[in-house]
Order: sequence, then C-alpha cells, then structure tokens
Amino acid sequence: MGFVKWAQAEHGVKRLNHVKEHHVRAYIEFKKSEGCGAGHLRSIQLSLKHLQNGSEAYFSRFDRKIEAFVPKEYLANWKDVKAPENRSYKDKDFGAVKNGVSVNVAKTVDLMRGLGLRSSEALSVRKEHFQKDENGWKLVIGRGEGITKGGRPREVPVRKSFEPTLEREK
Repeated sequence: MGFVKWAQAEHGVKRLNHVKEHHVRAYIEFKKSEGCGAGHLRSIQLSLKHLQNGSEAYFSRFDRKIEAFVPKEYLANWKDVKAPENRSYKDKDFGAVKNGVSVNVAKTVDLMRGLGLRSSEALSVRKEHFQKDENGWKLVIGRGEGITKGGRPREVPVRKSFEPTLEREK
C-alpha cells in the first residue's frame, strides 16, 4: 500500500498496468533515504514481486499482458543485512523487571518466563489449572476461552527447575 500511495503521489500512477521498473527502483531509493534497512528493502521488493505475479495472473484471464515492473536482481545487498542477534532477556533483566513491579506482577513475570506463557495467559491462569501427577506439575487449560490464544486448550509441562517457584506460590 505504501508503494501504491507513493507511486500515485510522486509519479501520478493510477493503474497497476502503468507501473514501470523505474518506479520500483525510485521507491526503493526513497525507502533507503528514509533509513530502511537492507532486509526491509528486500521484503518490499519481494512483496512487489508478488503483486506483479498476481497482476500477471489477473490480466492473463483477459488475454492481456502487463510489463514486468520488478527488477530481477535485488536492489538491496545481502551484505548490508544485519546478522540476527539474541535479544532475549537475561537473568539480570528479569531481576530488574521484578524489582520494579508489585508482588503479583512479579509472579506473573515468573509464570511467563518459567512456562513460556503469553502475558494475557499468565494474567488469567488460576490455581485450578495446575495439576500434579507422577511426572510432576503441569498446567492444563481445557477450555481456553478468554485465557489462551484463540481459546484453544493448552497443556504445558512444568520444568523441574521451575517447580520450587511454583510450589512456593501455590
């Protein structure tokens, strides 16, 4: 949608079959000037390629062809794409969060971290959702309405290392 709005505003393009390769190249340069990273620029180009493929399929139903408007080569260099980095919280980060919140919120943070729950799940889970059997503790949410994503049932085994935390709060 950003490309369509830009092409209309900057070049007066009103129809998809009027888009040319120089429009795409200019848009990528425009996004570069805005500071978009190489990964995002490649995603934009790939999305425009999908648009082009869909347009070709649409126009072929009417025995019409459109000129390819997306360059075959990527305009952003893969060498410029940042390597993935581990952004997960460390123990000290969790400690800082828990020190700055109430006791109940700190318990919620423990549930999120210890069981991999989403924040909405950790806020809605109740004592009766926890069950203990011969294998240890597990979180069992049979009917997830209002608790789990999509209201789906969910069963999460509790790691042995988290059991002391859970039993302390039980």
